[in-house]
Amino acid sequence: GPGITVIDGNAIDRVFRIAAFGTGNVVLQGLTIQGGTSPVGSGGGIFNWDASLWINNCEITGNHVLDPARQGGGVFNEEGFLYMRDSVISNNTSGGEAGGIYMGLGSSNTIVRSTINHNHAASVGGVMTEGTSDFFNVTIYYNTADDNIEGLRNTGTATLRHCTLVQGSSATDIAISCNNLLQDVILQNTIIWGVCDAYSGNIDAQEGNIEYGDTCFMDYGDYANAGAAGVGVYGFGYNGGAVPTMKLYDTSWATDNQWTDTYLLDHDARFVGRPVGTYGDSGAYELVPGEIFSHGFENGYTTGWSSTVQ
Repeated sequence: GPGITVIDGNAIDRVFRIAAFGTGNVVLQGLTIQGGTSPVGSGGGIFNWDASLWINNCEITGNHVLDPARQGGGVFNEEGFLYMRDSVISNNTSGGEAGGIYMGLGSSNTIVRSTINHNHAASVGGVMTEGTSDFFNVTIYYNTADDNIEGLRNTGTATLRHCTLVQGSSATDIAISCNNLLQDVILQNTIIWGVCDAYSGNIDAQEGNIEYGDTCFMDYGDYANAGAAGVGVYGFGYNGGAVPTMKLYDTSWATDNQWTDTYLLDHDARFVGRPVGTYGDSGAYELVPGEIFSHGFENGYTTGWSSTVQ
C-alpha cells in the first residue's frame, strides 16, 4: 500500500515515463510516488503519452516540473486514457501549468473517489483539462496558483458529479475557469466554494449544486449564493475511506439537496452508501447523522479504506 511502498525520484528525474503510442496498458497500484523532478519536460511524478493508465490507491506527492513552458507537476496525460481511483495528488508544483494534474488534448480521463489538494503552479494550481474528463466524488481543495486559477481550468469538456471544490471566498480565488466560448463544464450535485470564471453558457449546472457566491450561473434546482453557513463544509482530512474529504455540517444546505436520483451516485468518496437521508447530499461527502468517528469505526466497516488510514 502507499504507506509502505514508496518510489522516490530523489530529484534526479521524473519517476515514471510511459510512452506507448496507443499500444500500452499500465497499472500503478498501492504506491506512493514522490520526489520526481523534471527540469525541462512535463510530468514530475508521472508522464503518460498515448497509453492507457490506471492509477489505483496511490499517493502522488512532492513532485515538480521546473520549466515554465511545461505542465503537470504530479501527473501529465497527453492523448492517453487515464482512470484514477482512491488516490491523492498533493503538494506537487509546476513552473508552468497544472501543479496537480494535466489532462492534455485528445485525452480521456475518469477520476473517481480521489482528492487533489495543496498543489501549486504558475498557472492552474490543481487540474488542467483540455480533453474529455469526468470527475466522480472528487475533492479539489486549496490549491494555489500565481494567476489565481486555483482549482480547475477546462478548455475541453468536463463533468463534475458529486464533487467538492474549496479554494477560497475572495473574488481572486478561482475554483473553475472556462472563459472560452468553446468550453463546457457540467455540474451535477457539486459544491463550489470559490469563483467561477466563465461565460454564462459555459457552465451547465444541471441539478443539486450549491455555491458560495453567485458566479457559476446556476439555475432552478441549485443553491446560488448560499454563503458560508449554507455551504456548510469543514474538517478537511481523513474522515474515513482512502482519501481526505471535506465534512458537512448537519445544517448545511448541501444535505438532502439531490432532489431526484437522476445524477445520484451509489456511494460517496468514503464509500458510504447514498442516500443516507431522504435524498443524496451534494458534494463528495455523504453525511451520516450522529456519526462521531470516521465512518466505519463504530461497526467495523472498512471497505474502501486504505492501509494509511489510522
